[in-house]
Amino acid sequence: MIDGLLREIRALCARGIEARAEGSEHLPAILDAIGRAPAPVEVAAQSKPTVERQLPGALALAEQSGDGALARALRGSAKYFAWQDMRYDTAATPEMARFIDNYAYAPVLGPDIYGPMNLIPCDRVFFGFTLQAPGVLYPAHGHRATELYYVIAGRAEWRRGAEDWVLRPPGSFLLHGPDMAHAMRTLDEPLLAFVAWVSDLDCASWVGESPPA
Repeated sequence: MIDGLLREIRALCARGIEARAEGSEHLPAILDAIGRAPAPVEVAAQSKPTVERQLPGALALAEQSGDGALARALRGSAKYFAWQDMRYDTAATPEMARFIDNYAYAPVLGPDIYGPMNLIPCDRVFFGFTLQAPGVLYPAHGHRATELYYVIAGRAEWRRGAEDWVLRPPGSFLLHGPDMAHAMRTLDEPLLAFVAWVSDLDCASWVGESPPA
């Protein structure tokens, strides 16, 4: 069902380790989780309007100038994903409401904390894929979990803590440490990324520049 996708994720991790990419010290945990993974289970596949609008273009971008092999594996596997909305209060700000309407994520491996959404059960690591429409800000937020991103396709800027906004092109690895505020804003292309949590999988996310007191 998703054997080809797992093979490409293993290859991605191996490249990151060899290149000593940012956060590469956490990639062996992802490889170990894949190596120990049981057979995929059936989940209720579901899409989202953002996915229908943005995923084809994001995959085309990746095949042209990003990670083509991973994009092709995703093209064959995405129909099995249970794409999800983020669990933030849409009434908090119009900015957050707009973000939620233009973002989706697909769990692939991880614990069933929020119900049966992951194709592969695992209680040590979570990973999946995120998709964000062009011209959208993901406001500053954070979580106790250590988080690793890999940009598959799309022009977007990222900000961590008090750092300035930085353009992170396809092929970039990014690490967000525990309780590190971070934000992403897309430019004129959809952002497609691989994301993994390698600690504190049951923690809640918070919105703002610092964790709540």
